[in-house]
Order: sequence, then C-alpha cells, then structure tokens
Amino acid sequence: MVKMATSAQRQHAASPERLLAGVNEALCGSTQGQFVTAAYVYLDAEQGELSYAAAGHPPMLLLRDGQVCWIEENGLVLGVLSSAAYSSTKQTLRKGDRLLLYTDGVIEAANGGE
Repeated sequence: MVKMATSAQRQHAASPERLLAGVNEALCGSTQGQFVTAAYVYLDAEQGELSYAAAGHPPMLLLRDGQVCWIEENGLVLGVLSSAAYSSTKQTLRKGDRLLLYTDGVIEAANGGE
C-alpha cells in the first residue's frame, strides 16, 4: 500500500515535503490503525544538492570531513492525520560526503547478549 501511494506521488519527486503529504493523505483511513514512518531524499546531482523530509523517522546522518551531523526534518508519522504538514531541508553536497538512512529497528534492537 505504501509503495503504491508513493508511486502515485511521482510528480512530486523533487519536493520531499509534498511527496510525503500526498502519501500521508492516501494512507489515511486505510492503515487499519497502524502508521508508517518514512524518510525521503531527493538528490540533485547537477546542483550538488539534496532535499530531505521525514515522517516520524530517525534523523539522516551526514558524514563530512570526519564529523557526523544529524539532519533532522521530521513531521508526523504517515497515516494518522490527513491534514499533517511536512517540511524539508536542503543541504549542499561536498565531495566525499556520505549519507546514512536507517530504520528505527536499528536503534530499538535489543542486544541478545545482555
């Protein structure tokens, strides 16, 4: 269902906040009481820039010059409130930058050895 809702927002691919708002609207009322977290990054290689927005998702990490920065631009999880608004942030990319997107399962996982 999420994949179909996202595909239907293809015209907003370069606008993460609009894409997430459209996906959210499509999911509201059809998630059977569940919700979805999401992060969306649009990379513009010609401009050397990225646009990022999220919905209840952990922050994206940017490794630049040996330093890790959190990129947080977060809105409400998807599928809860049809009028939820999302915003995005833009970052200029530099040669050597590395990005890391991950799920909340990574930070919520328990150590089986403890």
